[in-house]
Amino acid sequence: RPEFALDIGEQNLKNQKDTKYSTNIHYHLANGYLSLYGLAERKTSVEAIPKSENLQKAKLHFREALKLCEEFNFDFKKQVFVNYGNCLDALGRGVEALNAYDNVIKIDKKFSMAIGNRAKALRFFADISGQY
Repeated sequence: RPEFALDIGEQNLKNQKDTKYSTNIHYHLANGYLSLYGLAERKTSVEAIPKSENLQKAKLHFREALKLCEEFNFDFKKQVFVNYGNCLDALGRGVEALNAYDNVIKIDKKFSMAIGNRAKALRFFADISGQY
């Protein structure tokens, strides 16, 4: 069962004292919870999305990783921000997702993952706004 690996990660996080490793554990736990949501819950009702325990845990771990990665390399920080944006987008928080993608673009104007995901989020807003 996939939750077993996440349980081990959570336990390792509690025992970790090194900030660099804690940052990586938070990041990988967040990706694990986001993936588990995609595998097990993606087809659920729209109303259930904000209540998803997996998405809420992913969001929490991405935020913790971002807090701790301030002093680490920018390549890692860019990836954390992009995946955090993806999590926010899955939660229906598109404006906040755009902010996450914009944070990456401030670091690296050519980071294609952030550019593409930002365009996808903007397209969603364009589609729901209708014609003027």
